[in-house]
Amino acid sequence: MSVLTIGLSGLNAAQAGLITTSHNIANAGTAGYTRQRTVQEAQEPFFSGGGFLGTGAKITTTLRQYDQFVNKQLLDAQSRSAELDTYETQIGQLDDLLADPEAGLSPALQGFFRAVQDLSANPTSSTARQSTMSAGAALASRFQLLDGRMNEIRGDINSQIAGQVKSINAYANGIAEINQRIQSAESAGPGQPANDLRDQRDQLISELNQIIKVNTVAQSDGAVSVFAGNGQSLVVGNQPYQLAAIPDPADPQRMTIGQVLAGGGTVAVPESMFTGGTLGGLLSFRSETLDSAQAALGQLAMDFVGGFNAQHRLGQTIDGTAGGDFFGFSGTPTVLTAASQMRVTIANTRDVAAASPVATAAGAANTGAAAIDGGRVFDRTSLPFAGNVTLSYDSGSNSFSASGGITAGPFPYAAGQPFSVGGVELTITGTPANGDTFTLGNNPTGRNDNRNALALGGLQTSNLALGGTASIQFAYASLVSDVGSTSREVQITARAATTLVEQTTATQQGISGVNLDEEAANLLRFQQHYQASSKVIQIAGKIFDEILALG
Repeated sequence: MSVLTIGLSGLNAAQAGLITTSHNIANAGTAGYTRQRTVQEAQEPFFSGGGFLGTGAKITTTLRQYDQFVNKQLLDAQSRSAELDTYETQIGQLDDLLADPEAGLSPALQGFFRAVQDLSANPTSSTARQSTMSAGAALASRFQLLDGRMNEIRGDINSQIAGQVKSINAYANGIAEINQRIQSAESAGPGQPANDLRDQRDQLISELNQIIKVNTVAQSDGAVSVFAGNGQSLVVGNQPYQLAAIPDPADPQRMTIGQVLAGGGTVAVPESMFTGGTLGGLLSFRSETLDSAQAALGQLAMDFVGGFNAQHRLGQTIDGTAGGDFFGFSGTPTVLTAASQMRVTIANTRDVAAASPVATAAGAANTGAAAIDGGRVFDRTSLPFAGNVTLSYDSGSNSFSASGGITAGPFPYAAGQPFSVGGVELTITGTPANGDTFTLGNNPTGRNDNRNALALGGLQTSNLALGGTASIQFAYASLVSDVGSTSREVQITARAATTLVEQTTATQQGISGVNLDEEAANLLRFQQHYQASSKVIQIAGKIFDEILALG
């Protein structure tokens, strides 16, 4: 070993350092680039008899400044942030739709019941009847509008799912290709990492991870296998696995994800296999919020129509006929279709059942101080009555008995306490005398009768929804509140996730990013190293020349 070769080894080491530093500076703005450094070691010394003498320096490898743990933290944070950002965007649309003070359901409900109240004040007015029908049609249209807008959101999600699946396939192909290039490159230089190719692959994995959360498994040949969050294979070695956006077998209007089989065809993959990222955000929003909100809207439509129709059928039209269904559906309703199918079924203002089908009266010969209300019909099975029903009071038993069109009783009398006869709830107040009578019969005309209109108006605060525990207005307000609360929660969580990404990115860049000030200092250091090694070679040359001159 000579001074010349030692100087040459130093020159080569300095040159390698300069090359690596220059490479770092050149790629300071390259997305996904990881700072590199050369690893320099002393060469094996030789024994000279007077001790071991050095033989120079050597470059053993060039490494990426890479922390696997921090990088995994960053991938997790980015995937979660992308998922929440997507969820926030989607639920924001739904929140704005439902809570809109003009386009939401609340103003249409209030407008409809205002029209019903106007009808109760003017039961003979054809204008009031037409207004009630028009307000009912407007309410049905509002249900249809809200459901239609939700279907637009659902259709947009379907399109986005299809686009995201195409992107996933493209990334899988790219990662598999780079895996193959890394395998070839690293097999040609055993033990040495293909740093720039690994950076390119990591960048693709990072971008893929923002579409769908991925996990990676490193292989001994340098390749990396990539799996969707819960185990679905995307890349194994240099083999990509393709996905496809397909209609859900259980609901063709719902786009889901399938795996493309080797022999052709696809098989649906459970959505639970795909979490995180923009795709995970779309799937989570659809399953957690959109589906439940649309089902709740449909259930509201069914509850409202069922309750309103039931009361309307208990009424009587202006022509004296039994009331029919005021609302209906264009098909067989389900919770997911009812809102879109809701409509007004009556076409003639005379078919609005504002009156009650029964009438009551006190006997002309009564001597007591008792009065009877108009009666509330709750079951039309016995209507119309075959004849008037006479209610007779017996002071000895303090009870009423029914005879005539219906025979029933006796009914113990308590002032103001209702009792039922033939599907009609009656209330008598005051003090009747023995032998006093009241009659219950068919209502001969419904022209000036508003009793069923009043009952229909009372449905605004009746518990028709949520299994009979809440009014339609309250149930809708609860839906708006639930979506709004979820939206605000997602917003807060998304901001926190963004902050975590920023913090983790700063940590990762502190390890792997290029610091131009530091690289500039390295340039000077390696330049001095290069100059010093050149001086060693120069001196070695002079010594050699002097030796030659001696000869």
